Amino acid sequence: MEKQIKGIDIKYYYEKLPNGLEVFVFPTSFANKLASFSAKYGSNHLEFKTKNETDFIKTPSGIAHFLEHKLFEYEKESVFDFFHKNGAYCNASTGHDRTTYYFVGPDNFNKNLNFLLNYVQEPHLTDENVEKEKGIILQELKMRQDDNFIFLYETFLTSLFKFHPMGLSVGGEMADVQRTTKEDLMHCYKTFYHPSNMFLVVCGDVDPQKVIEKIQKNQVSKKFMPAPKIELKKYEEPDEVVKNEMFINRDVKTPKLTLNYKINITSNISDRILLDVILDLFTSCIFDKHGELNEKVSNFAEDDLRIAQFLVENHWILSVWSETHHVDKVVKIINDYLQDFQIDEQTFNRKKKNTLSYFLKLGDSTSGLNNFFAGFLAEHGYIDENYYLKFKNLSHEDFMNEIKKLNFTNYSKVIMQKDLQKK
Repeated sequence: MEKQIKGIDIKYYYEKLPNGLEVFVFPTSFANKLASFSAKYGSNHLEFKTKNETDFIKTPSGIAHFLEHKLFEYEKESVFDFFHKNGAYCNASTGHDRTTYYFVGPDNFNKNLNFLLNYVQEPHLTDENVEKEKGIILQELKMRQDDNFIFLYETFLTSLFKFHPMGLSVGGEMADVQRTTKEDLMHCYKTFYHPSNMFLVVCGDVDPQKVIEKIQKNQVSKKFMPAPKIELKKYEEPDEVVKNEMFINRDVKTPKLTLNYKINITSNISDRILLDVILDLFTSCIFDKHGELNEKVSNFAEDDLRIAQFLVENHWILSVWSETHHVDKVVKIINDYLQDFQIDEQTFNRKKKNTLSYFLKLGDSTSGLNNFFAGFLAEHGYIDENYYLKFKNLSHEDFMNEIKKLNFTNYSKVIMQKDLQKK
């Protein structure tokens, strides 16, 4: 079925197969072809039950990441060797809400696509190879802890979330990795890797109908159990942060600061797609490299402010990053500014135009196109063909009405500094 993103020159083809797998094909003129195969399963999905289970099952943290590792141990052939000899690069990633396996390359697309489907859908788990993998994952986790950026990111999350698994590392706690069993992994695989809980995104110079037919042929040759009805645990996450201050002793030349806001968005519009874009536009206006706020902190910070942001159920998380020897001063400047900010219509229109340009250029990159829509599907569960027009029609008045609802009073600060006196 051919579909169109309204207002943009991007069309795609959609098919939902009998086994529930959703396929999205974005034809482009680029020689490089990219296919990503995603399970709607990430580090946040720790507690769940199916229709056959009375109580919620709580799995070890990091198990989605563990599974990602194990699926590359394909019994029939080395995954990396196969793609390499067929002219493609392959990899995978686990996030908070999805796990994605992909390959990219100009040649042997059908052959590579068939192999991608096969190795992801044919897990090879034994007690021995699970135990062996633990050492590899534990070493990876130790390396992540040695990375200042990653450690700071994961620490600020722990300062915010009391109940939600977002506060845990994607890779999991070391003790949880140690206690993960083959049975744990297989149970999660059977629950979340059913085709009905997965989607496939293809971008590149391909014939959409032939690609869909190829996928259909592959899937019809396999037998799957009936689709499990998955119920994820809901978390009553409070608005208050867990810790107002956290300190990390690290050998860094300049202290690193994250100022992390936990903002209730239940009073904002229910359209999460439009709200997401509004919040992106807000941060673009406030944290403009040449804007008023960056100018105010420029005498006290080593570089421009940087941000991370995301929606987690009833909360919007905004994290502001700075390298500074004047932590208290920078914190005060940012907090004062967020309590009394102004975004005039001229700034709004300029930043809105930039965002519209970004949307219009999505089709200029195979990987950019794939990443955007795979992320869109993981977060929202579908592609809203009107999302561009919704944003294009957004007025300054409606924008201000939404962002003035944001309350920046609940926040934590995390400081990484050499020889820091712990408090």
